[in-house]
Amino acid sequence: MIADAAMLNEVAVTGYQTIPKERATGSFVHVDNALINRSVSTNLLERLVGNVSGLAVQGQGVNPTGANPLSRSLGIRIRGESTLASSTFVSRDPLIVVDNFPFEGSLANINPNDVESMTILRDAAAASIWGARAGNGVIVIVTKKGNRIQPLKTELSANLSFVSKPDVYKDPNYLKAPGYIQVETELFNRGYFNSDISGGGNKPIISPAVAILAAQRSGTLSPEQAQERLDRLATLDVRRDFDRYVYQSAARQQYAIALSGGASKSTYRISGGYDYNRHTIVGNLDNRLTLTSENTLTPIKGLDVSFGLHYSSFLNSERNHRNQYGSITPGGKYGDLYPYAQLADENGNPLPIAKDFDQAYKASATEAGFLDWEYRPLQEAALGSKKSKTTDLLVKSAISYSFASWLRAQAQYAFERQSIAAQILNTADSYYSRDLINRFTLINPDSTLTRQVPTGGVLQLNQAEYYAHNARLQLNADKTYGDHSINVLAGAEVRQLRTTGFDRVSYGYNPETGVSANNLDFSKALATQPSGMSLIAAPEGSMQGYLNRFISYYANGSYAYAKRYVISASARRDGANIFGAKTNDKVTPLWSVGGAWSVSNERFYDVPWLPYLKLRGSYGSAGNVYQGSVYATGTYFTNSLTGLPGITELLAPNPNLRWETVKTTNIAIEFGTRSERISGSFEFYVKKGTDMIQRLTLAPSAGFSSMYGNSAATTTKGFDLTLRSDNMRGRLRWQTVWLLSHLADRVDRYDATLTTNSIQSQGDTRIAVKGKPLYSLYSYAWNGIDINGEPLGRYGGESSREYSRIISNFQPDSLVFHGSVVPTWFGSVRNDFSLGPWSLSVNITYKMGYSFRRTSTSLNYADVLAGKAHKDYNDRWKSPGDEKITNVPALVYPSNDTRNTFYQYASALVEKGDHFRFQDIRLSFDIASVSKRLSYAQVYLYANNLGILWRANHQGLDPDYVSVTTRHALVAPSSISIGFRTSF
Repeated sequence: MIADAAMLNEVAVTGYQTIPKERATGSFVHVDNALINRSVSTNLLERLVGNVSGLAVQGQGVNPTGANPLSRSLGIRIRGESTLASSTFVSRDPLIVVDNFPFEGSLANINPNDVESMTILRDAAAASIWGARAGNGVIVIVTKKGNRIQPLKTELSANLSFVSKPDVYKDPNYLKAPGYIQVETELFNRGYFNSDISGGGNKPIISPAVAILAAQRSGTLSPEQAQERLDRLATLDVRRDFDRYVYQSAARQQYAIALSGGASKSTYRISGGYDYNRHTIVGNLDNRLTLTSENTLTPIKGLDVSFGLHYSSFLNSERNHRNQYGSITPGGKYGDLYPYAQLADENGNPLPIAKDFDQAYKASATEAGFLDWEYRPLQEAALGSKKSKTTDLLVKSAISYSFASWLRAQAQYAFERQSIAAQILNTADSYYSRDLINRFTLINPDSTLTRQVPTGGVLQLNQAEYYAHNARLQLNADKTYGDHSINVLAGAEVRQLRTTGFDRVSYGYNPETGVSANNLDFSKALATQPSGMSLIAAPEGSMQGYLNRFISYYANGSYAYAKRYVISASARRDGANIFGAKTNDKVTPLWSVGGAWSVSNERFYDVPWLPYLKLRGSYGSAGNVYQGSVYATGTYFTNSLTGLPGITELLAPNPNLRWETVKTTNIAIEFGTRSERISGSFEFYVKKGTDMIQRLTLAPSAGFSSMYGNSAATTTKGFDLTLRSDNMRGRLRWQTVWLLSHLADRVDRYDATLTTNSIQSQGDTRIAVKGKPLYSLYSYAWNGIDINGEPLGRYGGESSREYSRIISNFQPDSLVFHGSVVPTWFGSVRNDFSLGPWSLSVNITYKMGYSFRRTSTSLNYADVLAGKAHKDYNDRWKSPGDEKITNVPALVYPSNDTRNTFYQYASALVEKGDHFRFQDIRLSFDIASVSKRLSYAQVYLYANNLGILWRANHQGLDPDYVSVTTRHALVAPSSISIGFRTSF
């Protein structure tokens, strides 16, 4: 069964009203239940990827983990971003609305099987009614309800997904053992490890390869014996052990059941869902339970009373949270695990690896009575755990009364409580606890031991609570007089969000008794092993919390004449306790106007091949909420040494601070050819961000280092094109939906001073340069490699090796500008086929018009061991002539940081990000079409993330999984699902 794309724009649900397509002036995309169910995912928003124009994925979604409401990140953007502020003060996410009210909880708690439809509001006419939180767009989610005069209906669905292992062998930030040993040998011969080998006071880690080289130098091993052992190490590859013992094929299970129905004066729907997911990391899993109930009663004519309850519980458990690929840090001179490490012997028994201290020192300490100091990564999964449980309770009620067929009053209330409980337990046998205890163990003169940290485990707790109250009174009028139709609504609402949270650490914790030690002295520096003194990390003792209150008044109206002309307007005034230093800033006016002209309904219109043509446009103002304060702010703390209170992160007050404002212009044309063979829409928009929040540096004499002000501005221009074609009709049906979006943003004003580091973009860091995109990419000009293997840049218009001067010349006009790191062209092409009971849907997504900075090897030998290894090391310059065949300069010792910095941010490491991706494919069979016993039944196969079809870069990199900050990010694996849906 094909999801009819023509139906996607039939209605728009704004959260305050439902607008028929013919009366809409705003920009929206309506995603119906068929399209939501096309893909298989426990994450609701993942089902929008590749199916909604103007919506792009930017980063990984993050569920809230603490008391800060902005700790949630959806990882999606609607028509770009409209703020320059830090994400800790202004959200970059669209507003999420569930059943008419903003949703503050974790989206992991929403079961996609309970969702009837979703509407994405993209312009001012559609979103301004949500006011100061709608500057980044709005996603309105409507859950399923029962229907009147419907007998009992039962819905069942289940699916099972298999996810392949992540491919650790595709990580470019990995240097195989032969090359790695070569680096260690070079550094050994330069004397880099001499102090470590001599057994200095810190007893630093000595890797197995360095230990062999040291033994050869001391005469313990002959050169032949040493080489034989090094050759054996060179055959090892720790990725094999990670692939075998740490990663696995994942399995995801989803089950849902719902009962619904109704009589003439009532409706009901109850549902339950359970998900169980085994992760790709051995020992890690999550499960989700959801329960919902929706009831509506009509005790007397015109009066409707409804009540809904949504409960969900999401548990995430990670037994293997410290020993994933790329996460083990040996310590000392090693930032990454050496590639010849062995996690297990030939029988699968866990083996120790060198970590933190010299193995000989740890062995002697154990003989002296210290706890076992060996670190066995594969053993740790059974000796600790990381768990988080998020529960969400949403209770909602509504009363509406129709005074007449055209006049209706509504009162609605919703209460949401979300609880986040997280813990990390390091048992007494875990390396974390043993290492901590050993470090603070004293050897007395009589050879007895004094443990300054008690034996036992270490328990870390995090708890957060969210309480949200929403109440709304609204009056709706919808009247038609002949050719005249008027729709008006007006209302007021109040909203409060209160959050609280705390963190705790317990030492010497015994999970069997629940008892921990509480007599530790965190204010005194204690002697530590093998040398020095240190403080025991003091546990958190503070509470965090936020209290946000909003009050709003709003009105929205539209007038339609003869199904040809529509005008609309909305106005809203938002007030909040966040501001208040100036009376006129307590309430922010937000508004929009729009109009639509159904040209094809005009008497003079006579274009047979284009029977449907509509023009519409809108202009208005929405906003972004600033989660700070106009007053002087800071963070209180208790000094661990003195026990006295203190304050940090002081920000100067600014009584003139205002919310951000986003003004949007949207012009659109909708069209459809005869018999709707080709239909679609084209929308052009301009978003002007004014009063943008930015951090301003103050002179030291001000007494504050910085303050926030409304001094930045941005402009975003773009268009969204949606084309649908019916290529074949009849027994074999073929439809194509093409989505194309273009986005070009620009910083109009930003007063922060550029620095040497500010142009060195890392990950999603934004470089705010006037006249350039919000996410700009700059690099130092690359002029190749000279005959000595030295990288060459440009300075003063000439080829240069003056790296310090090149790096210090950080003005944008002196650098190479590569455009945006965010795709400026993106979309998808979906083809849907159906033949009898069979349906096939194939979706190809694409991203174009952007660049990314890739990683490479450090040019310092020492940095390779410190965590900057890369396969590019094998392509380095080695001898004269290599400069003609490689772009990787020679490595050096001692380290030259400016030389390496120039290379890491040179244009030689910038690649085009353009690519086409085989997003997914779905094959389904409609059982109901061949069996009359079932009203609806379908079985299906679904495969997702099937790989890149074409990429512009020649490094074989997936641009969506390249990060200079997370060096060992693994490409998301493909998955295949089998499932069924039925109702009777």
